[in-house]
Amino acid sequence: MFKKFQGMMLSSVAAALTVIAGTGVGPNCWFIIYEPDLPKNLQRKGRA
Repeated sequence: MFKKFQGMMLSSVAAALTVIAGTGVGPNCWFIIYEPDLPKNLQRKGRA
């Protein structure tokens, strides 16, 4: 019984990971566009 459950769980995890990988989500972007604020000392003068 445990082997059947284990096989079902592994198949479900593999399917979920395949769907997540297929969405094209990168490591720095999780379903939204992430744009961090630049520190003041890295910003050019005249640009905010």
